[in-house]
Amino acid sequence: MTDVWEWPRAWYRVTSSVFQLKKVALAAPHRWTGAASVYGPISQLWTAKLSLTAQDWDDQGQAMAAFLDRLGGQAGLMRIGDVARQIPLRDRASVAASEAWSDGSHFGDGTGWVSGLLPPTVSLDAAAAKGVTYIVVAGLPASEARVLRAGDLIELRAGGIATATPNLYTLVRDAPTDAAGRTGLEIRPPLRQGFAAGDMVVLSNPTSVFRLLDDDQGEAALTGRRLANMGFALVEAII
Repeated sequence: MTDVWEWPRAWYRVTSSVFQLKKVALAAPHRWTGAASVYGPISQLWTAKLSLTAQDWDDQGQAMAAFLDRLGGQAGLMRIGDVARQIPLRDRASVAASEAWSDGSHFGDGTGWVSGLLPPTVSLDAAAAKGVTYIVVAGLPASEARVLRAGDLIELRAGGIATATPNLYTLVRDAPTDAAGRTGLEIRPPLRQGFAAGDMVVLSNPTSVFRLLDDDQGEAALTGRRLANMGFALVEAII
């Protein structure tokens, strides 16, 4: 099996990024009416395009280039997440509204104290079969109206271990919890494989498995000051 290399989180520094769920449908035009019959989507897969912040070649630039060289073009597999959705929207709002200490001071980097964040992982409350678009999870704060929100990302891991194939999903509607901290999640794409009750659901730093879009991705252009301008496009490694 091909190794999966994880893009370090310290390198999640970009000037721009696109991370979206691409939909593929079939459209058959009617010869006489001009209307079309659309079937699908027959496939949904994640695509990404990242333009990285210019890196000092002797600091991180050379290491980044070596990481991409190790992939060997489209043949290699990379694990990476969405730089804009590393934690759920609820927690991003909490971090933005962090509190000062009682004396009005903050940490040395200017940030404040954050409390009440969601756990980094929760678990499936019931087994879920391949192809379903609705799962039930447990371990969240109880009786909260919008604990997870449409557009949040989750990753499923069987037995708590990241799979070698993609298992990244987006929520398509807000999710309230019951008094026991359970909620149902409507997800896309449909579940890529079956999972058992108790399997891990990752809320913090969910990732998927990608290939480079083509063998020319990841070119490093150096400026006269030895700053490396790099970027790459990815497509989910669906088998």
